[in-house]
Amino acid sequence: MYSWEIDKAIKEHNYDLPSGLYLKICKESPQIRNVTYSACGDSFDIWTDDGSHWNFKVHKEERG
Repeated sequence: MYSWEIDKAIKEHNYDLPSGLYLKICKESPQIRNVTYSACGDSFDIWTDDGSHWNFKVHKEERG
């Protein structure tokens, strides 16, 4: 996934990603430079090589 795809996915999920999508982004994104987790805010940050940055939450997906 490239930055524009990550941006679209995060916005479509209102900055609260299902865990499977978060893992997909991390595995399939060649532009990711850094990923951090903040326990205080229970949120993640991703930075990419092209200067993009997102702050978002991740929730566990319900299995059915």
